[in-house]
This record gives sequence, structure tokens and C-alpha cells, in this order.
Amino acid sequence: MGRRRGRRAAALLFAALGVGPHACAAVHAWALTHPAAVAMEDAAPRGAREWARTVIAGRRPPRLTPDTRPSELGLPYVERILRPPGGPILAAWWVPPPGARSPVVVLAHGYGERRDRPLLSRARALHRAGYGVLLFDFRGFGASGGATTSLGFTEREDVSAALAAARALGDGRAAVFGRSMGAAAAVAALADGARAEALVVEAIYASPRQAAAARLAGAGFPPVPLAALVDLHRALQTGTPLNRPVPAEDIARTRVPVLVIAGEEDRLAPPGAGRRLLAAAPGGGEILVVPGAGHGEVYARGGARYDATLVDFLDRVLAGDTVRRRGRR
Repeated sequence: MGRRRGRRAAALLFAALGVGPHACAAVHAWALTHPAAVAMEDAAPRGAREWARTVIAGRRPPRLTPDTRPSELGLPYVERILRPPGGPILAAWWVPPPGARSPVVVLAHGYGERRDRPLLSRARALHRAGYGVLLFDFRGFGASGGATTSLGFTEREDVSAALAAARALGDGRAAVFGRSMGAAAAVAALADGARAEALVVEAIYASPRQAAAARLAGAGFPPVPLAALVDLHRALQTGTPLNRPVPAEDIARTRVPVLVIAGEEDRLAPPGAGRRLLAAAPGGGEILVVPGAGHGEVYARGGARYDATLVDFLDRVLAGDTVRRRGRR
């Protein structure tokens, strides 16, 4: 009898060890892929009760509608709707250029962000430089349709739809700027055949698995092996491939020059991910590493140098100049 009870206890223990991590990963994957109309804190949970609540329910990204209009920054704009094939309707703003028809820059926000914050500041700098700008909310975020996010894989279709609209709105030339998840989606869109003359990526992560690991670590969880399990359940729940997109692999299928902008202290998207992307880019490019900047601090800490680097790169590339690989710091 005692031996039978021992075997039963051992079986229950092994079952718990196998099911427990998967159940935890499934909950966290659901939270990561289902935005909610609440704020998300990137810092580790404070206090035992908050930590326990995060362990049980995970941490969902915020889904907040834009509350700052381009006109509040002195920018003219028109409300537009984008329709990716087979996808939900996307809410967008078209900021026409100050003068004649010109190239258009598409701005793609990051995970848990929206088109006004933090991208209206970039739109203002580009508009002053003479560019038209198209900003949109990814599916599942802001005022767009959809209820889930895949961390960049499905979102590549949103970038492709925005680039197609940008070409029709401007003089036929387009560039795409992506931040964090938006950067990964932009690279994936170009790898799939979307057309752009220039690519700018800010705070780009190495892969969804790496991004999940960084967020888990920031919340006080062991990223190994939980990050791989979270990615597995993310893929199962969203119907997307494991650990995709991987920007450093996708960039090899493009020919577009790329500007990489990274924060020196960015733990979610370290500069090494950007450097690997640049090294693999057939179209060449350059990198700007902003000293002391974390994931959400690149623009604020970059200041006038950020704007000057961005505009100079686009001016040269869209004029047809060759871009060599170089770094700035």
C-alpha cells in the first residue's frame, strides 16, 4: 500500500512539473497577445500581492485610443482608414507635406503603443523636413480593429497596407520607420515584398522569444525556460510560427538601406540586435547608438542629433545616394 501511494505521489509530482509550467506559459502568452484598456508597468511588480496577481494573470499591454491630435503639434492631417487584405480596419492619420508632392514616410509604433505616442514627435520633424507622413495604429491597438497582437508577424500585413497607401498619397517614393515591434514588422513586410526606398528601425528586438524573455525578467520571472514556453503558446494561440519574425534573418531578403537607432541602455532591445541586423543587411546602412537611453528614451535623449540623423539619412537615400555601413555614437 505504501509503495502504491509513493508511486501515485511521484506521478502527481511529475504531472505537476510538466503541466504547471505550460499552464503558466499559456496564461502569460494570452496576456501578452491580448491588449487591454489599462496601463502596463514595465517595472517589476511591487509587493507580494501585486507579484502574485501578475503570476496568475500575466501582464497585458495597454490598448488606449490616441488622445493627442497632429493639429496640437501644428500639423495638418486627415483621418484615413487602411484595409489590409483579410485583416481588420486600421485607423490612420495622413499628414500631407508642406509643399509639393514628396516622398512619404510610414510610421509604425511599438508594442503597447499607439500612433500619437510616441510617434507624433517624429512626424513633426519629418514634416518640417518636407516629407508627408502616414501614421497608423496596428491591429489590436489604438483605434484600429482586431483584438490580438502577434508581436510582429501578422502586423507585417499592416505595414504592407500602409506602404501601399503611402505610395498613392505621395510622389511614388516611400520610406518606413518602425519602432520596437513596428520595426520587426517593417523588416518582415519588406522581406515579403512590400516596397520601400528606405528603412529606419528604432529599438528593434532580436525575436519575439527574446522580447518575451526580457519582459519576463523585468517582471521578476525566470526567462529560462519560461520564455520558450510562452513563445510556444503565443504561436498556438495566434496561429503564427514559432519565434517569428526574426529581423536579422528577414533583412537578408531585402535590398533597402537601413538606419538603425538604438538605446545604449535598452534591455528589451539591446544595441547588439541592431548591429546584427545591420551586418546582415544587403542594402547597407548605418547605426546611431544614443548614450544612456533605455527602451522608451531614445528620442528624448537623442534630441536634435536624433532628428538630424534621421532626416539626413532619408534625404540621402531618397535622393539616390549610396549608403555605406557606418556607426555613430
